Amino acid sequence: MYHCAIKFGVNSSMKICLDARGNHFGGVYTYTYSMLRTLPDADPDFEYLVLFDQHQVNEGRLPVSNIPYRTVPVMSPLKMVWWNNFKLPKLLQDERIDLYHGFKHFGLRYPRNHKCKMIWTLRTASWWLFPELFSLQERLFWTRYYTLGAKRLDQVVCVAHADKKAFVEAIGLDPEKVSVTQLASDHRFLKVEDKKVLNETTQKYNLPDKYVLFVGTIYPFKNIETIISVFANLVKSGQPHDLVLTGGLSPAYGESYKKSLIEQAKSLGVEKRIHWVGSIFDNLPAVYTMADLLLFPSRFEAFAKPPLEAMACDTPVVASSAAGLPEVIGEAGLMRDPADIEGLTEAALEALTNQDLRAELIRKGHDQVKYFSWERCADETVKLYHKVLNM
Repeated sequence: MYHCAIKFGVNSSMKICLDARGNHFGGVYTYTYSMLRTLPDADPDFEYLVLFDQHQVNEGRLPVSNIPYRTVPVMSPLKMVWWNNFKLPKLLQDERIDLYHGFKHFGLRYPRNHKCKMIWTLRTASWWLFPELFSLQERLFWTRYYTLGAKRLDQVVCVAHADKKAFVEAIGLDPEKVSVTQLASDHRFLKVEDKKVLNETTQKYNLPDKYVLFVGTIYPFKNIETIISVFANLVKSGQPHDLVLTGGLSPAYGESYKKSLIEQAKSLGVEKRIHWVGSIFDNLPAVYTMADLLLFPSRFEAFAKPPLEAMACDTPVVASSAAGLPEVIGEAGLMRDPADIEGLTEAALEALTNQDLRAELIRKGHDQVKYFSWERCADETVKLYHKVLNM
C-alpha cells in the first residue's frame, strides 16, 4: 500500500511524479537529493508528487519536506518489477499524473488512459559497454529490461553527451528520444577552513596526515585495482601519502570484491597504508579538503561528480580520459587512459610534487566548477518536461 503525506492542491494543471525510490548512496542519491531540492523552484507552475520507499522514510533520508509524497514497501527485485508494472500504472492513473520521471525505476506498462508521459534518467551506459564487469543478475536486469523500456519510454535522459552517444549506439535507439542534462557538484562542496571541523573529521574516520583520495562506490568499473597499483608506485617513489578509499561496497560484489582488493594490496606491500572508510556524506567536503589528490581512473563514467567536488575543495584531480570524464574535467585536471598505470602514476607524482602545477590546477578547477550547477540542470529538466508534454 502507498501512503499520502500531503494532499495535492486543486488548481494545478500539470502533475509530475518523481520516482525517487531506492536511491540510498553514491551518485544516484546525490542526483535525487539535488533534483528534489531544485526542480520545484525551476517552474512553480508544476505540481509534484514524489515516490519514496519505506527505508528512506524510516531513516529520515527525505531531501525535501514541502513536496507531497507516497511511500512504497521495500520488496525483492522481482516483486519490485511486478509492482512497477502493475501497481505503479494504477497509482499514476489514480493521481492523474501527467508525466512520470523515474530517477531509477520505471515500468513497461503505461496507465490505462495512456495520458501519462513516461521519462527516465540513465546515469551510465556502462551496463551495455562492459557487461563482464557486472554480475549475471545485473546483466539480465539492466541490459534487457532497460533496453526494452528505453524504446517504449517517451524520453530517456542522459547526464553526459558521451554517455548519450554510447547508449544510443549500444541499443540502436533513436537519438531524438534521448536528451542530455549535465549534473553538478553541490553548493556544500567548498574548501573547509574551520580547523575544528577538519580535526573532528580526521578523528571520526581515523584519517592519516597525508593522503591520496578516491570517492565513489567500490565497484569493478571504478578501476579500484588500478588505483591500488598506482598508489603502490607512489609508495615506491618515496611519497609519504596513504590511500583513503571512501564509498559503499557494490551490492552485487560486496565483501568478496573488497577481499580481492585487499589481497592485491598485500601482494604489493601497501595494505597497511590503505584506509577503507565506507560511505561518507556530511563530512565529505572536509575529507576532500585534507586530501592532496583525488585519484579517479574509472573505466567508464557518464557524468562523474567527485572530480568537480574535489576541485571545489581545492584538491587537484588525476583521472582517466574515458567516456564523459573529459566533459566534466576539461583542462582542470590531468587525464590518462584508464589502463595506463605508468601514465597515471607519472601524472599523480607531478600533481603531488609540482607546486606551480598544483596552483594552476586549483585555479582552473574553480572555473570548471562554476560552469555546472544544479539550478542549470533543473532548468534543462523542466524544459524537457515542457517538450514531452507539448506545452
